[in-house]
Amino acid sequence: MNLEQLKQFCCDDPCKTNINAPWSLGDKSYATNGHILIIVDRIEGIEENKKAIDMTGKVLDPLSKEPVGWYPVPMVGEVAQEPCKHCKGTGKAYTCPECEGEGEVCPSTGFNDYYEQTCMSCEGVGSLSKEKWLKLSQRCYRKDITDADAECEECYGTGKNLLHNSVEVGGALFSDLYLFWLSQLPNCEIGVFNDLDPARIRFDGGEGLIMPRRKD
Repeated sequence: MNLEQLKQFCCDDPCKTNINAPWSLGDKSYATNGHILIIVDRIEGIEENKKAIDMTGKVLDPLSKEPVGWYPVPMVGEVAQEPCKHCKGTGKAYTCPECEGEGEVCPSTGFNDYYEQTCMSCEGVGSLSKEKWLKLSQRCYRKDITDADAECEECYGTGKNLLHNSVEVGGALFSDLYLFWLSQLPNCEIGVFNDLDPARIRFDGGEGLIMPRRKD
């Protein structure tokens, strides 16, 4: 496994600096998005990260236990997606800079805070037209803001959201997206304890953990 392959198991949110990139610790390199964790022998070029999740605590305890059973990762079809509801599939979100998408503001002075009032910039909608968003953003933030800076935070500008349908493995449910990722790893298997606790992952060259999905 190389750096690029490991990156797909990281969190997409750039604000989560503890898990948005692979990191190394000792002779191992790690990647996680909070739902799936991959551990491989240390990869050259992946440095340590002081903000990363502590791998010396109970996080790795399941790796020392033998699961009830090991199961091959099932081959799943194309992962289902739907248009992002936040940006209506455009990948752009012209969120009002005055109310930050809330549609309301809470005026205050040095003496008192006042009741919520409808935002006058967006008239309570929470979003603006492209033209008005550019005008207000350039006035409030920086003059060189462009349409490229209006990336939707919900879908990271893709215009689509993954549905994460559930697939049963050994009596537990797992996201079809994560199973698709795991199916790309050589001889990958999932070791299930029960339908609630993290399951083990093992493959040629590494191991890890994956969280099951709750049953309805």
